Amino acid sequence: MKHRHTQDPRYTIDKARDVKVYRNLHKDCFSIVQDGLVKAHARHIYLRDVKFKVSEAGRQRVIQEKRKNVHAFLIGKLAKISDQKEIVEETGVTYNPYKYDSFVEVETEKPVKEAGEVMLNFLKDRSWMSIIETKEAGYWSMTAAQKQNWARKNLTL
Repeated sequence: MKHRHTQDPRYTIDKARDVKVYRNLHKDCFSIVQDGLVKAHARHIYLRDVKFKVSEAGRQRVIQEKRKNVHAFLIGKLAKISDQKEIVEETGVTYNPYKYDSFVEVETEKPVKEAGEVMLNFLKDRSWMSIIETKEAGYWSMTAAQKQNWARKNLTL
């Protein structure tokens, strides 16, 4: 992982708070954003309590201009950053603004809105997202403390 501006405390990632992660095509990695600042770049990331987001306005701009822009990202807690690629054959996730209006499962093309834990790998010619664990029924109605207890019991970080 490459931290930006390591001397500046504004660029320290607070792991207790959500980050936004998007595929950075210019640097061949993922960018990690918090508080509106790109705080780091990494090639292999684990996120937990993940929401998959697509800006429809940004997607429409891609379709009209036929030019890529940042409009799709994952929001979640940064669980781990690894230096090694780890491909887990769980549920693969993809996004293509010309084919889909949301992230979808690779095999079924079912929309994906959230997941318990997601692994992101940036490989030479593509990026790969795998859902490692999905939320159990009732998870999203739990309090923050209940979610923390659930995460401690169910997620390997």
